[in-house]
Amino acid sequence: MDSTYDDDGQEKQRERFVWECDETDKWGNPLKLFSTYNLSLHPKSYLFRAIVDITGEVPEGECELNGLLGAERGLTIKHDQGSDGRMYANIVAIFRPKTKAESAEERRVASIMEKVKQEARKSHIVAHAPEAQPPDTVESDGGIPF
Repeated sequence: MDSTYDDDGQEKQRERFVWECDETDKWGNPLKLFSTYNLSLHPKSYLFRAIVDITGEVPEGECELNGLLGAERGLTIKHDQGSDGRMYANIVAIFRPKTKAESAEERRVASIMEKVKQEARKSHIVAHAPEAQPPDTVESDGGIPF
């Protein structure tokens, strides 16, 4: 837990979240992203929003942050250049888990797509060029068409 001070000189408790990415650095270690939040569960606080995004549920009363360990979520990352010229990766959004209805719809669409693919394989139509037919021409004695 980190601590900083507000404008009144009061110490603020802060919590740091560490995200490990699927990508690795040049030594093979997973890349890590960090986000730090004031320890506040006010509905407009960033920590509150992050918890809702991670769990898909609104926290009631106190929230055990250790329960968030191991959660796998998609992240939207934005790269910004710092005043020192270095590039920083900032977490812009955390993808919430799918609802039961969204998961069911995803499975339904995948099933339909699979059926369409199977039907397409079964009814493979091969186009044939029409047979060449002689032109409708009348030739004179000299072999020149009129």
